[in-house]
Amino acid sequence: MTVREGASARLYDTTYQAELEQEIIGPGLTTYHAFITPPFLAWLFVPLSLLPYDVSYAVWCLVGLVFLLTSLSLLQRDGRLRNALWALTWFPVFASISFGQNALVTLVLFCLAYYLWTADRPLAAGLVASLALYKPQLLLGIGVIWLFDFRRSWRALLGLEIGGASLALLSFT
Repeated sequence: MTVREGASARLYDTTYQAELEQEIIGPGLTTYHAFITPPFLAWLFVPLSLLPYDVSYAVWCLVGLVFLLTSLSLLQRDGRLRNALWALTWFPVFASISFGQNALVTLVLFCLAYYLWTADRPLAAGLVASLALYKPQLLLGIGVIWLFDFRRSWRALLGLEIGGASLALLSFT
């Protein structure tokens, strides 16, 4: 809502964000959930901010399920439904969906980067992986692996750099 209303400069203003959360959720809200990700990630949620909160939450949960199924599709060709049902019994997957977390966004980005890497499209893999820079601690492992195999993976590292620089420019803008 902050970005949609043109108040991007207040994205990290904790007082403003706490008041906004209270306004959206209502008097039942007893905690504050700070926005601690890079600003480019806020744009992902602008379309959801157009919907009522309950509907937005339901849509985000469905998007999480789609990301889970897409991730499984990128990793394997058979048994996807069975594996998806098993994945839903794992608490981190359940928590990601039901608590409205962004972990399944990260999962689909990593799976797509892996798929592109194995399809011998390293530049595209690096560009996709750069979209996960909102969680750089997780992306560090991929970068280190690519560094060890520099002869083959320099294009992936280039894609990661190009994507990262583009996201930094977008965030600073």
